[in-house]
Amino acid sequence: MRTNHNIINIAAAMLMAMTVATSATAGDIVAAGATSYWLKNDGKVYGWGRNQEYQIGDRTNTEHYEPTEAYKLTDAQQIVSGVNCLFVVKTDGTLACYGSGNKGQLGIGKNEQKWPEYFSVGYRQKVVQLVSANQHCLAVTHEGELYAWGDNEYGQNGQDNSGTKSVSQPRQRMSGIVVKEAAVGDNHSAVVTADNKLYTFGRNNNGQLADNTTTDRFEPQPVMDQVVHVFAGGDYTAAVKADGSLWLNQGATHGMARILEGGIRQVVIAGNHIYALKKSHELYAATIGATLVKVLDGVQSINGCGDLAFAILTDKALWQCSQSPKKLLDNVVRVSTSGEHTLALTTDGSLYAWGKNNQSQLANRTRVDEAMPKLIGKDPIPETQGVATITPDSQLQDNRVYNLSGQSVPATTSPKSGIYIVNGRKVIR
Repeated sequence: MRTNHNIINIAAAMLMAMTVATSATAGDIVAAGATSYWLKNDGKVYGWGRNQEYQIGDRTNTEHYEPTEAYKLTDAQQIVSGVNCLFVVKTDGTLACYGSGNKGQLGIGKNEQKWPEYFSVGYRQKVVQLVSANQHCLAVTHEGELYAWGDNEYGQNGQDNSGTKSVSQPRQRMSGIVVKEAAVGDNHSAVVTADNKLYTFGRNNNGQLADNTTTDRFEPQPVMDQVVHVFAGGDYTAAVKADGSLWLNQGATHGMARILEGGIRQVVIAGNHIYALKKSHELYAATIGATLVKVLDGVQSINGCGDLAFAILTDKALWQCSQSPKKLLDNVVRVSTSGEHTLALTTDGSLYAWGKNNQSQLANRTRVDEAMPKLIGKDPIPETQGVATITPDSQLQDNRVYNLSGQSVPATTSPKSGIYIVNGRKVIR
């Protein structure tokens, strides 16, 4: 079973123009399972569709066929879904969560279903990246610390093999090592450190830990050098090296293999397919194990899950790229798919939905599926805000400052040439 791996990654998103599922400011959307979520410009979160596990956050477990506001939840900056639950990164970098917590994945110290509750990692440290898959979560803080919680059946939380099957509160892992970014597959985890080493832990049935074995690992271990970015999905781990090349695990005991050369910016593993976006805006795709071939030009970002994948082009046209590529909408700034239903947000704040509708996740007041995008609501963008457009890596400039959305902003002081302010840190290019 392939799960929806939704990712928030502020710093990496900025450097890689990465809009994987949930990298965004207010105006965000998430399609997860049979539930849909919409972070509006006022910092409030709305949900509709499946709600049996309280994942809409309105203190009920009743299915909703129209957007319903989460209970007393404000100041949301980003959203990311787990399995039948939602995490919210607030503007101060602390977290809120609601929905199913049966494996401790809510991080609140209890294994239960819950409406919105606030919590933090460490001593109220600011979260800059949150990733969740199946029922475990990893968070990277502004200080470069790694925290993990949730399911630990295979060691995917980095908890030593002491019989701990789940962890219900964030616990620090890899103490003393600065972590830049993290990724999670179905039951494994991977992180990249400040010295460009790739560490992996968790399940290893398909060689996804990249250590040339099929032995599960309950503690993080270094497996590759010169890695600058990591992506994961299902039983696969993809790494981008400093030379821009893309590497993917090739099954049990076969290790990592180079599958594409140069300039890789974003990777999506969706079902049994892999999609790789280059800095040159070329999108390559293939069934895992086959040779990647170019399928689209002029692509800005990609999103995928299960058997579906979508591309937003530089002209903001939305294309389906999982079968024969075809254009669906214009003026799109966000897209998110659960693999069965899809949401798209346009420049004027209009929200469209299509796909499966068995639990009202399309908000069309029926249970009828939709084959094409249908307008379900609008959240006008304040003139003073605009829609955040993440600056591509290739377009970052010297002596510029970039905000949390990847937009260039006036600098109060001029940074030195070749240094950029990313999420409050200096990043040297």
